[in-house]
Amino acid sequence: MCRAVREQAWAARTPQGPLVVTHSDVNELLRYPEEQMVEMDIVTMLRPETDEDLSSPALQDWLAALRLFMGPDSQHVRLRKLCSTLFRPSVIDGWRPLMRDVAERLARDFRPAGRCGFVTQFANLYPAHVFARIIGLPDEEVPAFARWSGDIGLTFVRPLAPVRERAEAAIVGLFGYVEDLIERRRCEPRDDLISRFLEIEQEGGMSAAEVRGLGLALIQAGHETTKSQLSFSVWGLTRHPAVWGRLAAEPECALNIVNELMRLHPIIPEPGRQPAEDLVYRQVRIRAGTPLFLSAAAANRDPEVFEEPDRFDPDRANSAKQLGFGAGPHYCLGASLARAEMAEALPVLAQTMPNVRLLEFREVEGQHTIRRAEALRLEFDPA
Repeated sequence: MCRAVREQAWAARTPQGPLVVTHSDVNELLRYPEEQMVEMDIVTMLRPETDEDLSSPALQDWLAALRLFMGPDSQHVRLRKLCSTLFRPSVIDGWRPLMRDVAERLARDFRPAGRCGFVTQFANLYPAHVFARIIGLPDEEVPAFARWSGDIGLTFVRPLAPVRERAEAAIVGLFGYVEDLIERRRCEPRDDLISRFLEIEQEGGMSAAEVRGLGLALIQAGHETTKSQLSFSVWGLTRHPAVWGRLAAEPECALNIVNELMRLHPIIPEPGRQPAEDLVYRQVRIRAGTPLFLSAAAANRDPEVFEEPDRFDPDRANSAKQLGFGAGPHYCLGASLARAEMAEALPVLAQTMPNVRLLEFREVEGQHTIRRAEALRLEFDPA
């Protein structure tokens, strides 16, 4: 559909709102200043074509945490500025040895078997263990918070009713865990992210509610998005055995390959925006509050930007122009972290799982906003 639309226009009308499909327009609208364009309201985002009840205390807590990053006001700008200093590339580069260590340790567990359930045995655990070290969690507590984080992602499933109880239990569990962790760090500060948030709180830069909400949102976002993108990336690489072998031999090529995989398989295919005020764009009047769906998936395959856009090219010179992390005021805060995690993990996996073959791949059905892999079973030559 998007390809046919792009040949005739820059956007298509849908029942939910305009779907923007060209790279230049998606990129421009993502970069609009926040006074004119805000991230789509989370309730609008979570209620496509349905009237889901989102009024429970657990869901309201979760929506409030998400809005810390999504609001158009000064709070959002202030918190993004604080977090951006904690996730700058120079800091993340210092975490790369940790990433390799976690990847090697997890891969060793399934290497002798010659097969693995990748989502459960690696993708779910790898970003959880990395982020746990960053925020100061002991390894033995990682499985619980990884389970809660994954189940919170069920809030994006439609219909919600069959998974509501599980999603709400995960929100309650993770919020309780974060609150306990904050109290532990108040008593015993450490060199970790939560302790740094508490320092900022004491300096007057954050409220207690913001520390709580930000801790929860970062844990869930830092885990779920990398888990999903890594799963889709490995699935994509099973169709390119020569590139898999190259990753094992030339780890330095991983970053460009990560960008190319994200170009073809973005897990957030249509980030949403809404005009903060009436505006005219490309001679079209768009009313304030109109949902705009900016198709990163279509933009990433725009032939005006990417030659032979449907072809996987591990050496594509402009693969970094992919919009899987968004752009502009709401560019993904964890982009550098997620990119580094994948670039460190893929060579380790290629070395651990030579001659990898796909046995099964299933995507979660009914998932809205973010794509999630349900199963990715692989076999490979055992050690």
